[in-house]
Amino acid sequence: AYTKEGRLALAGAIGGGTGRPSVIYECNLRCGCDMNCSRRVVGRGIQAAMEIFRCTPDNTPADLSGDGAQNPFPTTDLGDSVEGWGLRLTQPVKAGTFICEFIGVIAAAAAPAFPSSD
Repeated sequence: AYTKEGRLALAGAIGGGTGRPSVIYECNLRCGCDMNCSRRVVGRGIQAAMEIFRCTPDNTPADLSGDGAQNPFPTTDLGDSVEGWGLRLTQPVKAGTFICEFIGVIAAAAAPAFPSSD
């Protein structure tokens, strides 16, 4: 599932043309290998420098990308009324590079800030 450079093997990443992601088997503490094993990528942790930034209607991702901006790397056009927090890399990375593991909840824009206890 990984290349020898530690990136996701994109050619086989989508389950044989089924459109479903393939399962990635990752070495872990129960394996006899060490942290340099080519099958241990997520377990090595974050390897790319990133920054968390605040989005306000006056400071949207579109304002923070492109020529002459703080973030010269392209971002998704999210519109003019984005508020909240964003995460971006400080350097370009190659396709298939592990960035980080997301642990949390992705909330829709119209969702309440905290789930109700009902």
